[in-house]
Parts: sequence; structure tokens; C-alpha cells
Amino acid sequence: MNKVGPNKKSESGVTLIALLVMIIILVILSAVTIQGITGKEGIIGTSADAAEQHKIKAYEERIEQNVRATIVAEGVLRKNSNTTET
Repeated sequence: MNKVGPNKKSESGVTLIALLVMIIILVILSAVTIQGITGKEGIIGTSADAAEQHKIKAYEERIEQNVRATIVAEGVLRKNSNTTET
């Protein structure tokens, strides 16, 4: 005979407590993920710093190229002025 009443235990389904525990775990995981993405040391902050450092290095390289071009041009001018005077 099947028992139907207060003493019957049902093992199927998700209890309310298990559902609340899962929701709390998901909220904690999402908070950690959002902090990792948007924080100062997160992905977005780190990529912004890297982009800024890249721009600085690009400007430094341009300056070095201009300085070298100026040095070469001055050397060529000096060489040309020395050959025309002799």
C-alpha cells in the first residue's frame, strides 16, 4: 500500500533552501567577476594602462627617429659644405 500523508518523504524536485543557496552562490560569483573586469586592477583598467604605455612608446620612437634623421641631415650638410669649400 502507498503511504500518502505527513510521513511520506519526497526526494524529487528542488527545495526552496537549495534554490536560495544556488542564487547566493551565483550572486557571489557574478560580483567577483564584475570586480575582476571593471576594477582598477581588472581587465579594463589593465588594458587602458597598456594602451597608454603603448602610445608613450610610439611617441618616444617617433622622437628618436626625428633626432636620428636630423643628425644624419646635419652630417650630410657638413660633408657637403666641407667639399664645396675645398
